[in-house]
Amino acid sequence: MTLSDDQAKRARAAFDVLIELPRAARFPGLMDQVAAGNVDAVMEERIAAWLRAADTGRSEEMSSAMVNDEVLRAWYRQQSEHSAPSAQGQSHGAYTLLKLIGQGGMGRVYLAERNDGVINQKLAIKILQSDAAQNADFVRRFRTEREILAELKHPFIARMVDGGQWIGGAPFLAMEYIEGEELLHWCKRTDANIERRVQLMIDICSAVQAAHSALIVHRDLKPANILVDSDGKPKLLDFGIAKALGEPNFRNTLAVTQEQSRLMTLRYASPEQADGAPVTAASD
Repeated sequence: MTLSDDQAKRARAAFDVLIELPRAARFPGLMDQVAAGNVDAVMEERIAAWLRAADTGRSEEMSSAMVNDEVLRAWYRQQSEHSAPSAQGQSHGAYTLLKLIGQGGMGRVYLAERNDGVINQKLAIKILQSDAAQNADFVRRFRTEREILAELKHPFIARMVDGGQWIGGAPFLAMEYIEGEELLHWCKRTDANIERRVQLMIDICSAVQAAHSALIVHRDLKPANILVDSDGKPKLLDFGIAKALGEPNFRNTLAVTQEQSRLMTLRYASPEQADGAPVTAASD
């Protein structure tokens, strides 16, 4: 059943609270909300669906847009895409895909090898997934990501190496491969002290400032999009939902940010993103 606006707001508020609980406490917490009269039967069904989706380990992709039925169905379709055949082992031009190392709603990322007789190096290649490659807006957003990365030159931002069309015509981009560890995991594993953590934050802010100087808002800053390399230096990744404020400079940027899709990671989104308000550099 479709949620009313009031039910949607209340369901989202309840979900925001429950998703922060330990996994084992989420469904009991939902039952408590039902018993207290804060959640009705329709809302309970919807929130339970969101929690089950989060339990798959892909809670980063849960967004406030999921209160919309159409977007929720699209999100589930995206999950089914992850069972599609991998392109591992494919070769195209100078590149061979060695193994899948990451995936999201729009694309898959592979560890790849470039060996053209001149350069032999490991790269990360992101390829737009088949269904998304048929969507003009997704293709345009992917190409915008390529253009944004081509503009950004900073030691703490993963560098773009190449881009083009993969087998079958899906767009791809090739980036330097970072042998690193997600920010929070690295801090915990190394037991990094306050001074080291503050230096990491300064370095990350330097990368974000460089993007802002190029009139680019990342819009998805979170620990999972920051790797720490073997030298202890951060690398900012994934400009897939970045916003180019100087849009005339970017051929493929959508003329208007599609606020109805509310692309974000809810846990790390700024208030204006969650509310669908205009996004500026302050959001980062």
